[in-house]
Amino acid sequence: MKEIDIHTLTGVELEYAFAQATGMAVLGRPQGPFAIADNDKRTLSIFGGTPKKIFKSSFESDLSYVPLKIAQQYDATFHVEDRQAVCKIGNAVASGRTYQEAAMRALIQYIALVPHETKHDTH
Repeated sequence: MKEIDIHTLTGVELEYAFAQATGMAVLGRPQGPFAIADNDKRTLSIFGGTPKKIFKSSFESDLSYVPLKIAQQYDATFHVEDRQAVCKIGNAVASGRTYQEAAMRALIQYIALVPHETKHDTH
């Protein structure tokens, strides 16, 4: 993945970068729409705008637990500072409006800094 400024990513672009960085099967564009394939469940979820004939999922409502679950696998710590959630994973520190947003940013940063296996159990 090319180097990106995680602090400027928001909304669907942050969700896309998180999914790609954590090794999810992602199809589409960072600006949306994009899809995540879950081979275990044999499902395809579409995010960030879709044609009217396709059911659209909301990343926030359908997958909001995933960043927190993966962050937990890396022994992440969280705190609130200046009304922002802050997530620390190893040397990666990132903030966001929510714990999920902070976790996504920290995970993107951490995975970019430390080469390792990025397939995670999200069930």
